[in-house]
Amino acid sequence: MAALTATGRRVLAVVAHPDDAEIAAGGTLAVLADAGAEVMTLVLAMPEAPPGAHERRAAAEQAAEVLGCTLRWAADGVHRQVSELGEVRAVALIDEVVGEFAPSLVITHWDGDSHADHVVTARAVQAAGRNARYDLYQFRPGEIRTPAFARFRPTAFVDIGAVADRKSAALAPYAKSRPGFRPLDLDAIERVDAMHGAMAGCERAEGFAVARQSGIGGWTG
Repeated sequence: MAALTATGRRVLAVVAHPDDAEIAAGGTLAVLADAGAEVMTLVLAMPEAPPGAHERRAAAEQAAEVLGCTLRWAADGVHRQVSELGEVRAVALIDEVVGEFAPSLVITHWDGDSHADHVVTARAVQAAGRNARYDLYQFRPGEIRTPAFARFRPTAFVDIGAVADRKSAALAPYAKSRPGFRPLDLDAIERVDAMHGAMAGCERAEGFAVARQSGIGGWTG
């Protein structure tokens, strides 16, 4: 198989909270960065107050470095929830970054997710596409113990076997127990990646629903 080449491409991951991208698309971001793409993660909200927020910010920065991404906080991370922002404001913030960064690929939440913040983020990313042309891929719900996860049907897969250790390293800072939050289940994340790998014919993969794509089979549309 020919090596993936993404030199000159810009990829933007838009997520509601820290760890959302790393859980469902961390391996893909690392693969794209290794292939030469410029990868940015935009986080819309920080769902914790200090001192927990400081720890989460540090974890996000560490994860971005491991995966080869740059990290950007919408409104400097002052909002606790995307629902606090509202969809109109979220669209405006995403518009600003899309206008500056000009991505050819945007990765975000699936609009069928059960988490309200994830759904608002997914809808806002779709709305931001009215002024820009980019392929749009949606990743799985992060919480596997929900009916929404069972309804998610990936139609595109990225082999992350070569970067699985880096994905694990990026998730490690988030594994710390936090008051009011269920601990991150690293074993479950690995099992989902193995399941998607089985579906794709490789050891580990991340699956996506393709919401919009220009071209076919890698050909420019």
